[in-house]
Amino acid sequence: MIMYDATWSISETTLCITDVENNEESERQINIFPNPNDGRFTLVRENYFSTVCRIYNIFGEVVLEEKVAGNSKSFDVDLPSGIYFLSLENGIDLKPVSIKFIILKP
Repeated sequence: MIMYDATWSISETTLCITDVENNEESERQINIFPNPNDGRFTLVRENYFSTVCRIYNIFGEVVLEEKVAGNSKSFDVDLPSGIYFLSLENGIDLKPVSIKFIILKP
């Protein structure tokens, strides 16, 4: 599973990734399973900070935003098949940590 750490700039609902690299520290911070999924998945993370979770489509538009507390959260989202990015602010320095996931509808 490849996870990404990036430098972000957000304008209105547009996500612009300016610097992406595979970051082993990010891999330890968040995980989504199953991936790919049908819109039902679980987010697991190492820290317990209350934080904002955003899901972006491939156009950089925010398609879901909600607060997350604890180290895991189950999602059941009604989104079309495609590639998405889940982004979390880490609660300390607000540097986002993100992971790519795929929704495949039957």
